[in-house]
Amino acid sequence: EHDARELEWGKERLKQEKERQRRKRLKQSEKAEEDQGVGGEGHRSDGEEGAQGSDEDSRNSKMIAESLVSKFQHPWQDGKNNFSWVKYLEHCGRAKGLTKAAPLKIWPEPFPFGRNLFKPGMKLEAIDPNHQSLFCVMTVAEIIGYRLRVHFDGYSDQYDYWINADSPNIFPAGWCEKNGRQLEPPLGVIGFSWKAYLEHCKAQTAPRQAFFNRGSSTIIPPNNFRVGMKLEAEDRKNMWVCVATVADVLDNCVLIHFDGWDKAFDVWNEVSSPYIHPVGWCAENNIVLHPPNDYPNPESFNWHEYLQETNCMAVPARAFKTRPPREFKKNMKLEVIDKRNPALLRVATVVDVQEYQLKIHFDGWGDEYDYWVDDDSLDIHPPSWSNKTAHPLQPPLTPEQQAEDVDSGMGCGTPGCKGIGHIKGPIYTTHHTAYGCPYSLQNINKDLESIIPDRLQYPPERKKSKVSTKVKLDLRSYGGKEGNGEVEEGDCQKKRVRKRRKFFDELSPPEPYRPQKLPKLGNNNNNINEEIRLVASTNTVMSSVVATSTVICSSSLMPSTSTQQPPLTHITQQQPPPPAQPPDHGVDMMVHQSVFNPGYNPHPAAPLPHSWERHRHLTASLGDAKRSDVESWNAEQVQQLIARIPGCEQVASVFIEQQIDGEALLMMTQNDLVTLLHIKLGPAIKIMAVIMCLRNSA
Repeated sequence: EHDARELEWGKERLKQEKERQRRKRLKQSEKAEEDQGVGGEGHRSDGEEGAQGSDEDSRNSKMIAESLVSKFQHPWQDGKNNFSWVKYLEHCGRAKGLTKAAPLKIWPEPFPFGRNLFKPGMKLEAIDPNHQSLFCVMTVAEIIGYRLRVHFDGYSDQYDYWINADSPNIFPAGWCEKNGRQLEPPLGVIGFSWKAYLEHCKAQTAPRQAFFNRGSSTIIPPNNFRVGMKLEAEDRKNMWVCVATVADVLDNCVLIHFDGWDKAFDVWNEVSSPYIHPVGWCAENNIVLHPPNDYPNPESFNWHEYLQETNCMAVPARAFKTRPPREFKKNMKLEVIDKRNPALLRVATVVDVQEYQLKIHFDGWGDEYDYWVDDDSLDIHPPSWSNKTAHPLQPPLTPEQQAEDVDSGMGCGTPGCKGIGHIKGPIYTTHHTAYGCPYSLQNINKDLESIIPDRLQYPPERKKSKVSTKVKLDLRSYGGKEGNGEVEEGDCQKKRVRKRRKFFDELSPPEPYRPQKLPKLGNNNNNINEEIRLVASTNTVMSSVVATSTVICSSSLMPSTSTQQPPLTHITQQQPPPPAQPPDHGVDMMVHQSVFNPGYNPHPAAPLPHSWERHRHLTASLGDAKRSDVESWNAEQVQQLIARIPGCEQVASVFIEQQIDGEALLMMTQNDLVTLLHIKLGPAIKIMAVIMCLRNSA
C-alpha cells in the first residue's frame, strides 16, 4: 500500500509539473508580446531566450518525474548492470506473495571454485553433445564469463556450442590417448598427433589447471557398472524404454548404447540417473520394453535368452541408486541459459515441476516461450550466479521495452528481441528480420535441433586444386609419430555423409555486446560472414563456398559444411555415395556474379515486365503458394512445383539431384537455369516466369 501511494504521488507530481510548466510558458509568451510592443527587438530576444530556458527546465523536470515513476514500477532497475536481485525479489514477493529465490542447497556446487583459465584459441578435447560416443578436437572460440563457445576443428561455425568452463565433458589435449579413448581428428586428417597438429596450427592447448573435473586421469569404474553389461534405458526423444548396453564408463557416468541402433544415439547418464533401470524393471512396472532393433522375434523377446545369446551379464540391481528429485518448487526464481539463444543468460521462474523436470518461464516474456528442462541441467543456475562468474544477465522484459522494440522500427520487430543470435545457430551472431529471429512467431515452434543439420551426415566438398587432386600436409615434418598426414579428396568417404549447407542469408550488423573472441585466422579473403550456394551442373554436385571467420588453422585442412539430423533408423549396411566432384573456379565466379549481380531487383516495387506477364498462364499450378511459403520449402517441394509446370516434367528431377530448396530457387536467374543446370531454353523461360511471379507474391 505504501508503494502504491508513492506511485500515485509520483504520477500526480508529473501531472502538476506539466501544468506548472504550461502556465509558465503562457506567462512568458504574454510577457514577450508585451515587451515586443514596448521595447522592440532587444526585448523580444530576451523573451525568446527565457522561453528556451523554460523549455529546457521543462524537459529536465519531465525526465526526473518519469524516472521517478519508472523507479516505482520497476524498482529492480538499479546499479551498473541495471538489475538488482535483492530489489527484484522484494518487488515480486510483495506483488505475488510466494516468490522466492531458489535456495543454493539445491545445487551440489552452486558456484564455480576458481577462475576461468581458458582463452580464445586454446585447443582441447570434448564430447560431441549430438554424437555423445565421439571425443573430438575442439578450439575455444569465445568466452563470456564462466562459459565457453567451443568449435569443432574442421567444421563450420554453425556447429559451435556453449558449455560451462567446469563441465565434465571437456578434457585436456592428450586425455583420450592416455585413457584409451579414440579421438576424432579434424575432418580429413590422417595420422593425427597433437604435437604435430599444434606446431602446424601454431596454437596452444588449454592448461590442465583449467579442467577442474579432470584432476586425475585415473578412471575409477563407478559402483558395479562395467562395459558390456546389459540394462534397460529410456530413449527420451522417442519416449521408449529400450534394451541397452553399457558402452563406456567415465567416473560416475555411463555411456548407454541402444542395442540394434547406431552409435549416433548413444547418450551419457550419471549412474544415479532416473532414466536407467535394471533388467526386468519394465516387467515389474508393467511398461512396454522395446527389444533390439534387429531382434528377429520382437514379440517373444526374453531377457534370459538374450543374455545367453549375447554372452553378456546384466548390470546388478544393487548398482542402481536413483537420486531423488531436486527440491525445486513453483515460483522459485533462478538464472537460466536461453536455449533459443545460448549466449544469453536470463532471469527466469519455475512455473511447473514434474518429478525430475522443471518448466521454465523467462520473466517478462510470453508463456509461448516456456519449455521443460531436467532439474540437474547444467544450464540452470541460482540467483547471483551471473555476478559470481562475471556473466552478463538479461533482466526481466518490461512492457515499455516491448513497446519500444515494436515502435522503434529497428531490428526484427519481435517484442523483446535485441537482434542478437540467429535461428541457424552461432554461424550468425545477429539478425535483422523475423526470418532469422529465434523468437519470431514463425520460428518459435521449430525444432532447434532439426534447423541446424547434422554435422556428420554428408562430407563437405572442396574446391579443385590447380596443382594436384590431393592436399598434402605431412605432419611427420612437424615431429608427428602417427600416419603420413595426407588429406585426400577421397578421405571423406570414410566419414558418414553430410548434407550441403543452406543457401544464402543476411549479413550480420555489428552486435551491441562484444565479448572476448578468438582473433580471425586463415587467409585474408576469409573476412566476410556470409554463405553462397553454388548451383552446379548435373555432373557437378552443388557445393558451398563459405567465406566465414571460422576458427581454423588452415582453410585447406578444415573446410566447413553442414547437415540435417538423421531420423531414428536402424543400422543398415549400405555403401556411401561417391565423393562429390568439386566445381572449378570458373563456376565459382559465375555463381558469384549471379548472386551479387543477378540482373534484377530482388524486391521489385514495379509490376512485372510485359515479357513475363505473357507467361502468367503457366503459374496456375502455384495455387496459393507465396514467397514467404516457398522460402521454407525443401528440395522435394521445389521438385513437385517444377513438375506441375507444363513442359517441365522431365527437368524437375534436376532440382532434387542438386538439392535446390525454396530459398535457392528464388535466388536463381535464367542464366543459372540454362548454363549451370543445363535446362533447355524453353523450359528455363517457363520456370523463370514462375520464379518471377513468386518473387512478387506477398
